[in-house]
Formats: sequence, C-alpha cells, structure tokens
Amino acid sequence: MLRSADRDHTLALITYEQQAFTQLCTNPQSAKAGKAGISYLAYIQSTWMPPDLWESWSSKGRNDAALALGIDVKGVLPTTNHLESFNGVLKRKHITQWQHSGRRLRFDVLIH
Repeated sequence: MLRSADRDHTLALITYEQQAFTQLCTNPQSAKAGKAGISYLAYIQSTWMPPDLWESWSSKGRNDAALALGIDVKGVLPTTNHLESFNGVLKRKHITQWQHSGRRLRFDVLIH
C-alpha cells in the first residue's frame, strides 16, 4: 500500500522514476532495464492510478474509510490477505473432503 495520501504527489513520484529509467535507456548496457522500468510504470499509471481506483488502495482510501466508520485508521485492514487466506483454507482443506472426483460441490451441501 502506498503511504502517500496525495494523488498528485504519487504521480510526481512516478514521473521522477520515469525520468530515471529514461536516463538508463541512454546507456546501451542498461537500456533493456530502463525500457522494462518505463513499461512497468506505464502499467502502474494506466491500471492503478485512475482516481477512484487509486483511492481504494492508497492511504487516502484507508483514511477515508476510517473517517466514515468512525474508527481509528489502524482498525481498517489495508489488504484482503485475510480473506484470501480464509478462501484458501476453505477450498483446500474443508471443501475437498466433501468433493467426489473433483466435481463441484452441490450448493445445499456447501451451505450445510
């Protein structure tokens, strides 16, 4: 999770890193790494930096959630790792004992 709660500051950090990777591209020995870095930052910018999405994973979103819930920011989980872990245990440990030949579990058996 990004510690910055200011999107403009985050975009400035990305621009700074893009400049550093562009400089790497001028050296033939590091050009490949520079191009890969620029490509990665372009992915970050296009995928994770649209304003609504950025707010969902940045410190700003976590701060806003704490304010809306009326709780301390420490009470807002920064990731969904706990849900992913529960899902893994459910699928690999608990559901497999009821499955037969890898078939999907009937809904009524799952709920029971």
